[in-house]
Amino acid sequence: MGRAGYSLFKRQGKKGDVWYVRFWSEVDQKYVKTESLDTSDHRLAERRAKEKFERGVIPNDDNPFIADYVREFWRDGSLYARHKALRGRPLSPRYIQLSAGAVRLYIEPWQRFQKLRVAELTPGIVDKWLLWLQDKGKGTRTMNIALQALRVAVRRWARSRRLQDPLEGYQKAAENTKGRGALSLAEVQALIECRTLPPLPAKKGQGRRKARSPKERKLDPRARVGVLLSCLAGLRLGECRGLRWEDVNEKTGVITVKQSVPAFEKEPRAPKWGSTGEVPVPSILLHELKALAEHSVFGKTGYVLYSEVEGQPVGTETLRNGFERMMDAIGIDKKARVERRLSFHSCRHTFVSLSRLSGIPDFLVQRYARHRSPVMMETYSHSNILDIAEARKMIDSTVGPLKSATRKR
Repeated sequence: MGRAGYSLFKRQGKKGDVWYVRFWSEVDQKYVKTESLDTSDHRLAERRAKEKFERGVIPNDDNPFIADYVREFWRDGSLYARHKALRGRPLSPRYIQLSAGAVRLYIEPWQRFQKLRVAELTPGIVDKWLLWLQDKGKGTRTMNIALQALRVAVRRWARSRRLQDPLEGYQKAAENTKGRGALSLAEVQALIECRTLPPLPAKKGQGRRKARSPKERKLDPRARVGVLLSCLAGLRLGECRGLRWEDVNEKTGVITVKQSVPAFEKEPRAPKWGSTGEVPVPSILLHELKALAEHSVFGKTGYVLYSEVEGQPVGTETLRNGFERMMDAIGIDKKARVERRLSFHSCRHTFVSLSRLSGIPDFLVQRYARHRSPVMMETYSHSNILDIAEARKMIDSTVGPLKSATRKR
């Protein structure tokens, strides 16, 4: 006859006797877990012990402390990372790095996560943790990054044990952030015409300094084409890096987006959300691609935006720095970029807005941008793509002929 599933006992505490329960495992033939019932009343202790027993007992060996568990979970080469790779969906090293940083900076320092086990986590506890982060001066964006690292790890733990996720449906903190900015039509035209960079200013104390030679201030053609690929074809930064010459059909003027090389990585993978597809290429961009091939020692083989190392794509910083230098060249300095929230990804926002301005039907814009929903396409659309002077010219070109016809009458 088997032993009872649990037993009660008392312990002397600062506030008097407190009832505890310990649970027996028939498989392990030992007590596997002990918990306080937080009461000195025997009947209440019996009821609480029975409820815990009926919910199921998880041995402490299989129920680690939260801080220890998430630290191991977001380690490079962890079981979670290996399982993802095994199923053809490897995690980005950058994603693992960011999550591990969130654990180190925002999860481990909270003392309760050092002593609390995963099965004991509740939404109320997470609420207190987020308020603690807020009291530390952390913004909602930071809080949500840390929350995501915690939620993914806890959800994996629950699913692997066929238990209910204790944080299922938990809402993230509301982020009050501005959307990404976009360039105007005039600024896009200026980017197309931008081929060289202005001379660097003289440093203080050196008097008048001669401008650097044109060779030293020449714009990297790979960065230039990368910015135009995003502005005029809507490619993400990783998709620009992952674009190969066999994906560019110069006869039909179409680019097929097949893969992406995420920031600071070297190996290609499927584009974000699996958003492969075909994108029309304007003539000016085809011309720039042809010129880039003539400039490259590799010609039309391998990556379009090549690295000096054969078989590897251009570096992430080459594109980002190139974008910033082009912005400076057309009169958008760092302060203006911060105020307008302009980054390399803003070029993709510009593509969506420019496509809609060109009269392309929305369902096709969504297809070319490879967005999953019209809502996302709306998020990427910006009214400032056309400034008031440009709008006036368009109105003049429309009403001008009507005005002339009226005068002839």
